Amino acid sequence: MPELRECIAHYLILCRFLRHCAANGIELHLIGLWADATLKEPEFKKFNSMVYNLDAKSKVKRGSNNAQTSLWPDMWKESKKIPHPPSITMLKLAKVTYTHRAIILQLGALVFQVCVHFVLYRVLISLMIKLAYLTHTSVQIFTREIWEETVQLTHQKVKYY
Repeated sequence: MPELRECIAHYLILCRFLRHCAANGIELHLIGLWADATLKEPEFKKFNSMVYNLDAKSKVKRGSNNAQTSLWPDMWKESKKIPHPPSITMLKLAKVTYTHRAIILQLGALVFQVCVHFVLYRVLISLMIKLAYLTHTSVQIFTREIWEETVQLTHQKVKYY
């Protein structure tokens, strides 16, 4: 479990980043969700990489043994009930908050128009992603180029001597 001061520091780093982006007209649209592969997951062997891209069919879960949750948001999952879910690329980072154990990313709101018996309703759906820290986790901000050319291509765990 992280120390409270680490959570506050991470929050302040992300707030500063958001202010920088706002001041420079940079919109932070979500372009994808990625997961760290565990050695036991088939994705690790399939991609031979430590990180891999998730999609609307992903069933990957993380969390403690008794409280694992899906990494892909349920409302954006492909299923029999939702054969064509909306794209997560419609979302953009709007706000950051924190708790004593996690950073919460507010990814804006989507407005859908739904017609029921010839009455038009506007439905507002908001997505918040809670990122719970492991011990001594750090916030890391990468450009897309650095992510694609370095992090995404990492093939094995780094060994410390």
